[in-house]
Amino acid sequence: MILETPKRKRILVCPLDWGLGHAARMIPVIKLLIEAGTDVIVAADKGPLKLLNREFPQVQSVVFPGMEIKYCTRGSQAFAMFLQSPKFIASIRKENRFIQELIQKYEIDIVISDNRYGAYSGLVHSILVTHQLMLKMTRATKWMEKKIHHIIKSKVEKFDECWIPDYKDDQNLSGDLSHMFSLPSNAKFIGPLSRFTSCKHTDRTIDNYDIVAIISGPEPQRSQFEQILTHQLGESGIKSIIVRGKPGEKKDSMYPNLHIVDHMETQNLVSLLNSAKYVICRSGYSSVMDMFALHINAIMVPTPGQTEQEYLANHLQNKYGVLSCKQRDFDIENVLSLNDKCHLSFPTHNNHIAKNIIEELV
Repeated sequence: MILETPKRKRILVCPLDWGLGHAARMIPVIKLLIEAGTDVIVAADKGPLKLLNREFPQVQSVVFPGMEIKYCTRGSQAFAMFLQSPKFIASIRKENRFIQELIQKYEIDIVISDNRYGAYSGLVHSILVTHQLMLKMTRATKWMEKKIHHIIKSKVEKFDECWIPDYKDDQNLSGDLSHMFSLPSNAKFIGPLSRFTSCKHTDRTIDNYDIVAIISGPEPQRSQFEQILTHQLGESGIKSIIVRGKPGEKKDSMYPNLHIVDHMETQNLVSLLNSAKYVICRSGYSSVMDMFALHINAIMVPTPGQTEQEYLANHLQNKYGVLSCKQRDFDIENVLSLNDKCHLSFPTHNNHIAKNIIEELV
């Protein structure tokens, strides 16, 4: 009697394409899925697709168009997003139609969506990865938070599972974003997800820099932050490097002490960060998880108007001693001096939670 080899599960991973953060935190998930013996297909667009193609050249990928969001130059981005809610609803419906096509075409068994609320199907097991179960609003619109939470919760519960990349207890990273209101019925805390978690120690020698700055986030604030850092780091005379987070878009530096790169492979970036005296980055949640994984006391500069990042920077400063600074107040000499006085107290990182959940899934 000849026994048939069990069919390998085919899993579609589709991160949101607003910046690189959602794609970056899918890197450890994809690695664990590959280790578990599944066939992975990546569905993404623009920068996230480029990033995942560079990290996993052997993995099949397809273009999954996303919604073009309008970012405000002033005021609350959360409120601006709320005003665009009709556009979000239309985008979710469009995503849902597209995901059905992908499931049929590629014979998908499981869908793992990072913040794409339309990427679910009654035909297959569907998982949403998100830490943001509520929107932080401004003081004037704070009354809307619970109402918006209920809307988010209803969308989350359309999936079979909701994976929250954080810890369940008080020693968490996301604070109110995942812990303030009641959880969806399908919620599971899987621990923080960082692309740096599975990186192996290497003795590879790279150029050492005193300051490493990582640029991320939406335009126009991304470019404004880059201009501020380029000028201040260049004029400081300190040996520095800026990682622009723009794969395939080369830019040169006019300062001899400042090196600028468009992108770095994960292992090289880990070596660079571990060798730096100071690290500057945004306080987006993916960046927070990356700094936590490496236990780096980064200087965090929230994107202006992004209430989530402003909240996270303040939360991490109060809870764990991370230094945060508003972009408009950024002064390199001052923040370096303040950072020297900070005492980081991040909790111990447990990277086995996600591994166990994925092994159970497949």
